[in-house]
Amino acid sequence: MKRGGMQLNTSRVLLALTLTVIWSIFGAILTIVLGSMHGYTSYDGFALSTTTTLLALYVVGSYRRTVSVETYVSILIALSSSTIVCSFWSFSSTFVRSCYIRIMEPYRTLFGVYMPYFWAPEAETINSMLLGGKGFPILELTPSIVFWICLTVFSYIFLIGSALVFRDAFLEIEKLSFPHTQIYLELMPYSSMRRFSKGTFKAGLLFVLILQVPYVIRQAVPWFPVVPINWGQVFPFTVDFSEVREIREVYLPNSVLTFGYNPWHIALAYLAPMDTTLSIWLSFLLLQVVYPALATWMGIMPMNTSRVTFQSARNWRWINLMYGPLKPYITIGVGGLIGIGIWPIILDLAFRGGRRVFLERTGLLSILLGAAGLSYLAYLSNSPPSQMLIGLLVLQSIALGLARIRGELGLLIPPLSKPLNTAFWYRLYPWKTMDSSYFAYLHIFGGIYSSEAGVSFMSIPSLSMETLKTMKSWKIEDREGFYILSLASIIVASTTYFLVSLELFNTYGVSAFPGSKRLFYETVKDESDFLITAVSTYPPWPWWQNIVSGLLGIGIIMMLGFTFPWFPITPEGLVISSTEVAMQGFWSSCLIAWILKKLTFAVGGAYLYERDGKSMALGVILGYILTTLLSILISLILVVYH
Repeated sequence: MKRGGMQLNTSRVLLALTLTVIWSIFGAILTIVLGSMHGYTSYDGFALSTTTTLLALYVVGSYRRTVSVETYVSILIALSSSTIVCSFWSFSSTFVRSCYIRIMEPYRTLFGVYMPYFWAPEAETINSMLLGGKGFPILELTPSIVFWICLTVFSYIFLIGSALVFRDAFLEIEKLSFPHTQIYLELMPYSSMRRFSKGTFKAGLLFVLILQVPYVIRQAVPWFPVVPINWGQVFPFTVDFSEVREIREVYLPNSVLTFGYNPWHIALAYLAPMDTTLSIWLSFLLLQVVYPALATWMGIMPMNTSRVTFQSARNWRWINLMYGPLKPYITIGVGGLIGIGIWPIILDLAFRGGRRVFLERTGLLSILLGAAGLSYLAYLSNSPPSQMLIGLLVLQSIALGLARIRGELGLLIPPLSKPLNTAFWYRLYPWKTMDSSYFAYLHIFGGIYSSEAGVSFMSIPSLSMETLKTMKSWKIEDREGFYILSLASIIVASTTYFLVSLELFNTYGVSAFPGSKRLFYETVKDESDFLITAVSTYPPWPWWQNIVSGLLGIGIIMMLGFTFPWFPITPEGLVISSTEVAMQGFWSSCLIAWILKKLTFAVGGAYLYERDGKSMALGVILGYILTTLLSILISLILVVYH
């Protein structure tokens, strides 16, 4: 196959955009009917939609006519560009929260006066939508729909530009593996499968089906027996927490450790570099055992001596990382995340003459166009464009950091926790008081880009790089075709998703489904509360001092890793060890994966890993994706039927 560009003919574009519309409608239905507890609407709809669609295309091609590689690429681009915005969190953090603030107290009194009129319709229109059963108020909703679609599209244009400009600095130098990408690389007919073992792949797939299908059946048949093991919190969905929670927690005098041993997490960690998984569990123990012990001994943190409830234990895990002299959650979780995003670029410019950082016209124009569009939206919202540009610079660094984490471990993690994200953007301008300009800035950055919706927006560079890497492995390099189809897909997806979600809201009302009730009365209320309480939740320490320290510290660790190959701490592992994912048990899954991979190389070397170990891990990942889709469909049928 010759290396070259795609042929974006009419049939391929129509097929890709049609699938984009279908998945966007599906995402809207899941948002309103089911809510965020299901994987497609919460964490990784990209993996779910893309893997299942390409797998279906592969099956169809096997029995009929072979599907061209250009068709595979077109669909991959369209879905990787579109499904990231078709989520529960995107809808709740944009349109629904604005409506909530418009009509609910005390938010209406505190913030409603500062909110631009076109962010949400009038209170009468919103109340009519909540009751349902009336005609779609298109004229009243048009300004809000246009604004939030424009914000989504310009955000995508801005962030995808960074993927095009910096792609080689990440994909070539760091050799990011992107675990989900390996499913396409191994299963599609145009990929190299020299050492792929179908036997162990099927074994991993069967193993997960045996574990997960009983949980899926239990949704419809409550008495159906399941494996009595709490696998812990997983992506894309969580299995039974109700009966065996206690065995997952160890209470120490000054910390609480939560263990996780989920096959999904273990498989992702197994495909990751061994130094990264070693760094995650080692750094986590240092931060959650050694650091709290020292801080308690120094009298900086109080001692926890009682066996507390699960929720209190969860809070204590946060306390360990929030306080003390180091404040790891700010220093490492924020400063470190920014550091792993910008240090590869700095080192490339300093030591390689910028050979991997291209002044590429398409990428640079995309960044400028996105920044200009977002600045204009900020201007319309009474927020100074300069304030918006400073925030976008910070977001760009965080998004590139998330690309490193996604590339190493296949995880889409929230960049910041709910209270912290709002407090963080408060601290950028601590001298400000709430007014119209400050509200717009805080709502957009703290309530959209850095909340759970940030999983969608902030993952744009990482998913774009993932798609570009897959295209390159299929010997397709067409950046202009990639950009054009990506832009068309995001416009189609955001328009379809918002219109269908609002139509369901308007037709059935807010109380018709579990998803719509949770969306309006729980999720957006919590997120609105953070506008009030975030500053008091996090003490006013010198945030910039901690963030800059973390950024510089990550650079030092990166240089130590380059200089001393035996150095056990990697920047990505250290950052992940201070996030929610590690605190919910992912650290112990990394420990298990590290041991398994160590044994694999000890027994059969790299050949055994490439042929059998890697194949089984991919089977496990695919099994979770397929059972998640089955679980979602059954839940949807049950809710609609009842």
